[in-house]
This record gives sequence, C-alpha cells and structure tokens, in this order.
Amino acid sequence: MTAFMFQNTITILINLYYDCGTLYDDHGTSYDDHGTSYDDHGTSYDDHGTSYDDHGTSYDDHAQCNIIFTGQTTYSTGYGPNAVVAADVNGDGKPDIIVANSASNNVGVLLNIGNGTFAAQTTYLTGADPYELTAADVNGDGKTDIIVANYISNNVGVLLNIGNGTFTAQTAYSAGIGASCVAVVDVNGDNKPDIIVTNAGSNNVGVLLAYC
Repeated sequence: MTAFMFQNTITILINLYYDCGTLYDDHGTSYDDHGTSYDDHGTSYDDHGTSYDDHGTSYDDHAQCNIIFTGQTTYSTGYGPNAVVAADVNGDGKPDIIVANSASNNVGVLLNIGNGTFAAQTTYLTGADPYELTAADVNGDGKTDIIVANYISNNVGVLLNIGNGTFTAQTAYSAGIGASCVAVVDVNGDNKPDIIVTNAGSNNVGVLLAYC
C-alpha cells in the first residue's frame, strides 16, 4: 500500500458566501461532493439520473418516462446528519451510503445488501461537527476512502478503506476556521489526489497537495 500524506494548506482568499460545487479536470471528468459516483470504466452518474461516458456522450435515464418514486424507507443515522454521498466502499459493485453525522461527531457507513436495502450504519469517529464529506481513493489502492471537513475542529479528516467497507481511524490535517466543504481532485498533474477545502470562518479556500 502506498502511503499518501498531505502538505500544509495553501489558502486562497474568497468572498464570504459560497456553496459546495463540482470540479472538472482537463479531460472533462467531473468530481462532485454531493453524491456523484464513478465506475471503473470512466462512466459517471450524477444525482439527476444522467450518465456520461468517457467520450462525453450523455444518456438521460429520465428521457423515456415520467418517473415516480415510492414512499421513503428510512435508516437510522447519528444525530444531525448533514451530508451524504453514495459510493461502493466494499467492492461488491453496489453503491453504499456514507453520511456525516454532524452532532454525533462521526460518519456512518450503511452497506448496500441488495434490492435497494441497506444494513445498519457502522460509525467512525471524526473531528467535531463533520459538516461535509466526499469519497475517493486517495492512496491508490483501489479502495474508496472517506474525506470529511470537520467544521468546529478546523481540519480535514481522511479515513482510509482497509477492505470490506471498513475504515481506519481518521488522520486529521489542519484547515482554516470552519472547514465546511471538501473536494478531491489532482490539481497539479502529478497523478495524486489533492484535497480542496473551503474555510467558512477564514473566508478562504485551502489546497492540500498529496505526496508520498
């Protein structure tokens, strides 16, 4: 396993108000910390039901019917669930649920057991007030890791996937005041996933470069 670390935060001043957004690399690949997932063939699926292949062709699953939904099925989380992403964390080809429980100071992982049903959450400690999270393979082992912005702790936590959908304790990296949104993308072209975090109380955005 390759050991990845992140350098000290580089800060860029911005205006006071912003929201979490989507990043695009120079090949047209998008990275979205609001639930967009990617398969191993370069196909992305956004949270509106539209899929895009790696040639830029789009396919809209909603184009042929007037879709309706059943009533919700609920699954217990911790207190104050504030953010959620869907990603396959145990390698079975099914999208699992990862939720940031802001008032419980943890993230919950609910494994997909088939037919759209999920197991009870397994929790992993974060910093204080995990405000936003994303999922990405940060150490190049082919497993989906968890990256979380801890608002009150003023840091970013990285929880590495150790297999079968289980995770290590978080490693924390300093951010600015009020770490609020987080994204993972290679910003300097070295084929390593870097972290971008917005710092709501510092009025800036921080970039943590990955190295090993």
